[in-house]
Amino acid sequence: MRLGFWQLDRADYKVALAADYASQAVLAPASAPELIADVSVLSGRKVRLHGTFLPEIFLLDNQVVDGQFGNDVIQVFQTKDQELLFLVNRGWVKA
Repeated sequence: MRLGFWQLDRADYKVALAADYASQAVLAPASAPELIADVSVLSGRKVRLHGTFLPEIFLLDNQVVDGQFGNDVIQVFQTKDQELLFLVNRGWVKA
């Protein structure tokens, strides 16, 4: 019975998460100053930054996607004015 209630709670959580994501998706993309000022914009919000990726790449290993092991590729992004640095997840690659 406990497992059944856990599954119901989990379903409610996923519905709330999807609703939050949908509400963030309709907003205009956040800029770098908005990201620094308010961390709540990070959850499901699109972001628009201007700048360049630096050559440094980090691999976050042991990430499982569809039953396969791989790595998330993290790269450093520097804003156009060169004042801010962000770590950007560039995606997943199979190990």
